[in-house]
Amino acid sequence: MKEQEIELLTSFRKELHRHPELSGEEVETACRVISFLKPTNPTAVHAGIGGNGLVVVYDSGLPGPSIGFRCELDALPIVERNSFDHKSQNTGVSHKCGHDGHMAIVAGVGLHCQTNPVQRGKLTLIFQPAEETGYGAESMLNDPKLENFLPQQLFALHNVPGFETGAIICKKDVACPASEGLIFSLEGKTSHAGQPEKGNNPAPVIAAIQLKAQQLHDEHWQNQNRTKITTVMMNLGGRAFGVNPGKGSVAFTLRSDSNEELDTVKSKLISFAKEKCKIAGLVLSLEESDPFKAVVNDPDLFEAIQWAAVSQGMAFEVAETPFPWSEDFGRFSEVTSTGFFGLGAGLASPELHHDTYDFPDELIPVGIGMFLELGKALW
Repeated sequence: MKEQEIELLTSFRKELHRHPELSGEEVETACRVISFLKPTNPTAVHAGIGGNGLVVVYDSGLPGPSIGFRCELDALPIVERNSFDHKSQNTGVSHKCGHDGHMAIVAGVGLHCQTNPVQRGKLTLIFQPAEETGYGAESMLNDPKLENFLPQQLFALHNVPGFETGAIICKKDVACPASEGLIFSLEGKTSHAGQPEKGNNPAPVIAAIQLKAQQLHDEHWQNQNRTKITTVMMNLGGRAFGVNPGKGSVAFTLRSDSNEELDTVKSKLISFAKEKCKIAGLVLSLEESDPFKAVVNDPDLFEAIQWAAVSQGMAFEVAETPFPWSEDFGRFSEVTSTGFFGLGAGLASPELHHDTYDFPDELIPVGIGMFLELGKALW
């Protein structure tokens, strides 16, 4: 791309960084994307899909491939600890996962179309809301408006600190694990601490559930699907030594390279908790949160990603294991062919979700170059 186009996209990225919005609240972010892409003369712009989701289409009107590129609109509830001019102006909210940079890259593909119209087939740019909570892709796919615009091949990327700047990292088959949060809330009966026999303290059952979770983790984490269970929260009573608490809770994150194995382990843990609560006379409430499906790379799209990197002289690394974090792109893997890769953000870059993280602008032309090569059949 031309230098002035990269400068324009860098400025746009910093504008997005200054005005972050949380998952499900990306109204102004979507408007900024529309305003940026309107001069590129898209065939159609469809807003409000699955909430604040946005789909921008460049259709040649002729037979040909159906290719799409997807990015995320949302930011995180993190106080930014930077002092540069494009620091977040929304207190307590900031782009600490690089979604501002991902949006600039996908917008760059649209900018390319302004002077290089699609010649065959159809290009679809998807700007997804609520990626961080795991609900955005599902919301978009449940919206009938998306049905006519879902591409046959859909690509996405994510910047990855800890790898050489601009390196392309891709994993065959499963690229990111499935995950889900589970919160078990137990209710018994509160009593005086001097008369615990008159109450029903859930502490022993909470401990039993936690130990069962650890047992399931030990049984599964070293298998081929690397299933893990992490205890993330425990709550029981307070600093009141005269009270025998009657309520408590424990929460876990379940993670696995297999959607099926995650469901199996989840079912085992839930069944155990129900049985223990029934025996102890406790009322159990269960909350499932932040569901992510595994991201699966189509074999042909993996090969396309590898070729796109190598043909441009980019460093390419075949990952031996999936990225450790989950990605809402996995829901798209269930309905169309998907290709997902990492974009090295530098060895010295702060980690994702760190309060000093900032997307490296030098990755913008690299990401655009990858997407244009992957979509070259359109031109």
